[in-house]
Amino acid sequence: MRFGRLIGAGQAGYVFQNMDNPKHYYKLVALPKRNLSEYPVRSLNRKLYAVNLMQAELFERLALSGNQPASLPKVYSFVQGTIDPSLRRQLITSSEDFDWDDEIDDLLREFRTGQPYAIWEMEAIPCTDANDYCEKYDGSKLSPLENSDYQDLLRYLLSQGFVVRDIRNPENFGFRSDGSQVFFDPVVAPWPVDNSNQQLLDAFTGTFGNDL
Repeated sequence: MRFGRLIGAGQAGYVFQNMDNPKHYYKLVALPKRNLSEYPVRSLNRKLYAVNLMQAELFERLALSGNQPASLPKVYSFVQGTIDPSLRRQLITSSEDFDWDDEIDDLLREFRTGQPYAIWEMEAIPCTDANDYCEKYDGSKLSPLENSDYQDLLRYLLSQGFVVRDIRNPENFGFRSDGSQVFFDPVVAPWPVDNSNQQLLDAFTGTFGNDL
């Protein structure tokens, strides 16, 4: 894999263009080094690791599946491992070649050697908030109850044992050239959960909070 230009950066991960195929993106996220229950209940680390862990599980399933829903981006590959010097060097080279050195220090602090990570290669969605959705976005997509793409997403995620939030954020969805809506950054949590499975409960509360 070769990291191209930086598409987006945030607390929950980094998205890069694939140098070998510009129509594909890579997403890089940090995973927890230990069980979620070992992080303080209301800590930012617990929340971010829970979000990343669950999203990585979803996208790993998509990479392995031959029947991916249209409401999620197509996923072509998934890799999980620990950061080594070679991968850090690839990231540094990308920052130098594509002029995103303002973010490289933060990235290298987060992805030190030995840090668990996941990377998935997915379809690049052409119409996003960055280009005003190629003027394909209309008010009908705001109402979840009247949005067939959103309903398809919910049905699929529930069938896989997930509930979802934060997908109405304009930065978390886009449109293909044919006008179909794609939710490329869903925040998911396992469902249903109960006190009998501490691991699933920790993932749910880490993602959605203890109060819910």
